[in-house]
Amino acid sequence: MQDFSTSKGLQTILMSHATYDLIVLEKNAEIPNRTTIKSIGNNTPYEIGESEILILDSGHMLGAIQTQVTLSNGKRIGYSGDFNWPLTEIIEVDTLIVDCTGGSSKREYHYTQEDANLSLIELVVEKLRQGPIMLKAYRGTLQHALTILSSEINVDLICPPDIYKELEIYQKHSYNISNFYLADSKEGRELINSERYIYICDTRKHNPAISHDSLVTIQLSAYMTGHKHPVLEFSNKSYRIALSGHADFDGTLAYINATGAKEIITDNTRAGHAIELAEEIKSRLNINARPSSNELINDWYH
Repeated sequence: MQDFSTSKGLQTILMSHATYDLIVLEKNAEIPNRTTIKSIGNNTPYEIGESEILILDSGHMLGAIQTQVTLSNGKRIGYSGDFNWPLTEIIEVDTLIVDCTGGSSKREYHYTQEDANLSLIELVVEKLRQGPIMLKAYRGTLQHALTILSSEINVDLICPPDIYKELEIYQKHSYNISNFYLADSKEGRELINSERYIYICDTRKHNPAISHDSLVTIQLSAYMTGHKHPVLEFSNKSYRIALSGHADFDGTLAYINATGAKEIITDNTRAGHAIELAEEIKSRLNINARPSSNELINDWYH
């Protein structure tokens, strides 16, 4: 999202319907009037020139996708995007460009994400008996956490305006998130004066001043791979839970293997594990792999 403004040239930009809605919300209402920006449906082939594009959910956050491009010569090239594991649908490709967020063998969890999900539910249930909770995380992780909690716990959610509008989009795209209120609304102010609610914060944007003797803060972060349990307790009012929207190292290898790709390009433009992951893929999966370079695109059409 942060690089969107620099990618709005004359080229066509394709995205999922949910991503389109989020970009219109975050950027401005000018987006729907631009003919070069198009949204396409998941699991519905889209033809552009002599190529066919297929997008599938990547499990990272609302709108995040895996992309499969079938060229006119029949070659299938895929990009994982940010992805989680396991997934119900996986692209099938000859060449895969893979995100390297979970590309280090040091990023191995000693617990499953199901363990982390259950720990979140148990901690929230326990602490709501004592008072309100402030839940802090990045956007995608918040969405994941709220989906988990909404299916298990009936609790009111309080949020700032930008998150409130995003939650309306989550609802539009069939996410099970409900009972949320603006912090400065009549309902929100009444709830803040009560004893049982969850205040939702985007770690990068919000630091609300809430004064409550029983307030418990729960930070959601994936960067706890050295611990054997998904919950880290700083005090009886401060916790961190290892909830992640990214596959760990084992999940990354499992995803790569599931695509059926015979050539892997580890994305060297973002997370810094591309070289290490390429070596691990060659060693553990016996698949040809290399980190990305600027010359790769020229090879795809030959």
